[in-house]
Amino acid sequence: MNETASDFNWAQAGDLKREALNPPPHIGFTIQSEFRFSAGDISAFATLIGDMNPTHHDVVAASGFKFGQVIATGGHAVSVMMGALSTGMDKLWPNIGLGYSSRFRRALLAGETTEITWKVISVEYQPKLKGLIVVFNGTLKNAKGEVALLATCDVLVPDGAYQA
Repeated sequence: MNETASDFNWAQAGDLKREALNPPPHIGFTIQSEFRFSAGDISAFATLIGDMNPTHHDVVAASGFKFGQVIATGGHAVSVMMGALSTGMDKLWPNIGLGYSSRFRRALLAGETTEITWKVISVEYQPKLKGLIVVFNGTLKNAKGEVALLATCDVLVPDGAYQA
């Protein structure tokens, strides 16, 4: 079945359809969280996606590369960013991701605790999709506070998911 967002039946979406208790998302709304990239998790994620580059698995091999230790895959960093946004949004509003883009700036080292920040930059009602299109800008900073990943994500918050 090939559904479009405008054909989606929110009433059949389980916990996505719940009583609206919160005002709608607004410009400036921010979600923040932390994530630690352990060497074991980096290797497991890389294996899961079929990335066998030794910089993601082998401390000895990775020590010979530029960063000198195991680094996270780009897919791992992107997934962590997307998960943080989805989890932060779902605490207030059911939502469906519509689009995502990212730009890598720095490697993420094994053992680093990172800081993730997502901030709403626009909110626009879309009648055809029956909800709000919320656009976020996001950053993932390494343990030194340097931006390692920049991202943008468009999210649909359906009608009835917020207090009008």
